Amino acid sequence: MINYSHWWASFPMLRILLPCITGMLLYQPYNHQSWIISGTLTCLLLLVFIRRRPLFDNSSKLLRVVPIVWTYFILGYYLMHFFDIRNQSGWLGSESLSGGCYIGQAQNTSRPSKNNFSTEFRLNAAKTRSNKWHPVSAFVRLSHKGPEVKEGYTVIVSTDLSAITRDQAKKNGFLNYLIRRNIYHVSPSNQVKIYILDSSEKNTLIDVIRTKLSATLDSLFNDQNVRAFSGALLIGERSTLDDEIKNAYSRTGVVHVIAISGMHLALIYAMLAGLLRFLKKGSFRWLFTLLCLGILWMYTYICGNSPSIARSAWMFSFLLIGDQFNKPTLTGNNLCAAALIMLCSQPSMLWDIGFQLSFAAVGSLLVYQEPIKKLYRPKNKALRYSWEMTATTIAAQILTTPLVIYHFNQFSLVFLLSNLVAVPLSGLILLLLGISCLLFPLNLSAPFVMVSQNLIHLMNGRIFALSDLEFAAAEDLNLDVPDTVALYVLILTLTLWIRSKKR
Repeated sequence: MINYSHWWASFPMLRILLPCITGMLLYQPYNHQSWIISGTLTCLLLLVFIRRRPLFDNSSKLLRVVPIVWTYFILGYYLMHFFDIRNQSGWLGSESLSGGCYIGQAQNTSRPSKNNFSTEFRLNAAKTRSNKWHPVSAFVRLSHKGPEVKEGYTVIVSTDLSAITRDQAKKNGFLNYLIRRNIYHVSPSNQVKIYILDSSEKNTLIDVIRTKLSATLDSLFNDQNVRAFSGALLIGERSTLDDEIKNAYSRTGVVHVIAISGMHLALIYAMLAGLLRFLKKGSFRWLFTLLCLGILWMYTYICGNSPSIARSAWMFSFLLIGDQFNKPTLTGNNLCAAALIMLCSQPSMLWDIGFQLSFAAVGSLLVYQEPIKKLYRPKNKALRYSWEMTATTIAAQILTTPLVIYHFNQFSLVFLLSNLVAVPLSGLILLLLGISCLLFPLNLSAPFVMVSQNLIHLMNGRIFALSDLEFAAAEDLNLDVPDTVALYVLILTLTLWIRSKKR
């Protein structure tokens, strides 16, 4: 029989994370004070009752948990309240506005689409009818023909603003996604005029390194498609990547290969561990930890600090710090701690697709990878490697499949074949690209560039061939939120049932 209480006690961060996420999911901006006060008073009465009960009484043990869970639930709820733009002074309101003029800052570099650009702004000031500026607070998403705006630019925007209503959000998944990210206004058309006030470039060390890496890739590759693919793989620069490549990788279930993820940090850490192994023992052990943490986090910010790589950076940080103090850490606990820290800093990340898929994939690997591996134990090394790759791919799909269907309405039927091709090749290409950039100042990168370019063509060719198959993906699949939740409940139930049968 499975000792679930012992398993539950081994993951303290999970016991904090679950009620915190529940509070975030149940957040409502209005009419919440009364039931929060009532719940808090009830918990206080429970504490008084528990104090009068014997210490080891079973009922007191159960009731003691309620105030703790409630505390973390309120933490998640009020994190959402604190970061909600609607609760800040000067919010634009829930009505559409016409003929407005605003000052704001770009929150992202303009993303090109078919005929225009799409940019998100935080508005700081608006001009009233009396031609006076006054402070405001709002996040908006504008569709405009130009100019291209980079992250951090200060601009004047002249446009109408259309407020996203609840009915619109219920019918349109993208509008609902914007609301979850604190964006409540969009431009009703592309009749938007933007005037750049301040276009000064950032001069931080991170931006300088990213610019130099991008320029180095421009010098290394003449083929624009190879250059764009290299930029996406090495530094997460996907704006110039061809849509045909994105669709092919998505259709074959390997889009994670061209997204910066834990694989990148794992490769960097393996290289650092090999190069700096002489520091891992003795009095310089702390220097090894600091160097690894500094380089891993620097690369994380160079790549844009996306949820998938930030998750990996936090997990490596916990691992390295725990190792420094000779305190072994559980990977599952590290995963929950990473999620909690990221959500506390930005609760709206809970609805980010990259955040959801990254944590679901790692959680799925932790739960299912080893049991699947044990189903078959080949003695041949090549066969064993292939089976381990297959087991890893299947394990990662179990908890990510409902999310993929929910967000993208499709599911790859060739994900096993495509992952067997793309995962090892992408790791090798990433290593060669890193070596090429390091050796570029010495003019010694030519052979590595040639090999990496040929491997990119080889991998893309195989992925396109798989994508062109008629049965490559099951499309037009639809899952709403209740369906997705029900599917996860089914997966959890089957998992617990199978584990109980094995025990």
